[in-house]
Amino acid sequence: MYVFIDETGDLGFDFQKRKTSKFFTLAALVCKDEQSIKIICSAVKKTLYNKINHKKNRRNPRNELKGNNTDISIKKYFYKRIQACENWQLCSIMLDKMLLLKKTVSFAGRL
Repeated sequence: MYVFIDETGDLGFDFQKRKTSKFFTLAALVCKDEQSIKIICSAVKKTLYNKINHKKNRRNPRNELKGNNTDISIKKYFYKRIQACENWQLCSIMLDKMLLLKKTVSFAGRL
């Protein structure tokens, strides 16, 4: 079993700062065998080369797929490439930092 973990957001709670994120997200790609990794890596490479870093954009190539700012047609292209792969799972958890802060403050007030 192989697990690849990525995060987005920051751990800060100073919402007065412009760049502080409202959410913190962890995502894990779990592959149960090496063949799954090969298929997914190949799909990422082909998607980057054929759809994102196409001829017009090869001067400033991107080296990763971004879920937030990637067009749905590119996501569909990627998904078609990994449909043959069955031994993988994608798991994620999202933390609403504002909600956590409110609950922490109200809990601390009861002590």
